[in-house]
Amino acid sequence: MRGIIDLGGVAMLKVVIYPGIQIGEGNALHRLKQDFEGECDIYYPENRETFLTLADDADVLMVYWENPPNEYFDTAKNLKWYATCMAGVNALPLSVIQKKGYILTNGRGLYDLHMAEYAIGMMILDVRNLDQCVKNQQNKVWQMPPQNQIYGKRLGILGLGSIGQEVAKKAAAMGMTVVGTKRNKQEVAFVDTVYSSDEMDEVFKTCDYIINLMPQTPETTGKIGKRQFELMRPSACIINMGRGSAFVEDELIQALEQKVFRRYISDVFVVEPLPEDSVFWKMDNVLITPHICGPNETLLDKAYPLFKHNLRAFIDGQPEEMKNVYNYARGY
Repeated sequence: MRGIIDLGGVAMLKVVIYPGIQIGEGNALHRLKQDFEGECDIYYPENRETFLTLADDADVLMVYWENPPNEYFDTAKNLKWYATCMAGVNALPLSVIQKKGYILTNGRGLYDLHMAEYAIGMMILDVRNLDQCVKNQQNKVWQMPPQNQIYGKRLGILGLGSIGQEVAKKAAAMGMTVVGTKRNKQEVAFVDTVYSSDEMDEVFKTCDYIINLMPQTPETTGKIGKRQFELMRPSACIINMGRGSAFVEDELIQALEQKVFRRYISDVFVVEPLPEDSVFWKMDNVLITPHICGPNETLLDKAYPLFKHNLRAFIDGQPEEMKNVYNYARGY
């Protein structure tokens, strides 16, 4: 079945690729035009206005950072497949996309390497107090903060998906003991013990570092709160790389104010950008990064083989061969 393309050549599949950031001719995504020459028309709009104009009658949209307005999905004339490079799709009008029957694919797997590096980097920053060294330099203070190592520490990963598994691999290589949770409990390489989502409390009881990588779903929203904080070691540190919504924020703030656990490092928050009057800015046991885990200079090059594979399957009328198709029941 190649019915998606008019084999008579009257009209070809229209594909619009808009990362929302400037990409040069050398970017791997530009190779798609040559890869599919004669099979589809591929456009690379340079700005949002041109993107929205081209998207009006596009069959396929691939985006990275800037989605079209939600109402677009109600009025799109020809849309059949929406491909986002983002791992999370909660910002999209999922009920409309599902109702319309559009194929939705995400960027699962594109983030594993650089997000795992963030996780390892933050643990090293924390254990060596590198942020304090920066403050000391700014204040011209020669003073050695406490120094330790992550070797021998126990790491708990909430969400052993592809990113979590890459974190486990790197952490184990650095001598950490790794445990974690997975929705479907099964053995995972480099992880000593895998708990089910319902056994999450075991991670909080025993770990020096706890990294949240759970996606935003109805099941994970508000899953971490007072009970989990009170199970933690006073010396423990939480690193949140998943979603701010996983935490009951009022209970998180209270635990931080009361120093129930040692430190909270977070790249994600319920409201972003984090408001200027947020209490998190003022806490000396909180380290904030402005949602930098996902964006990366290498991401669009990583997206090329995934999108090429999926476009091939789509053109060939084999949607069952497409990768990263969003599962509405699971929420990821």
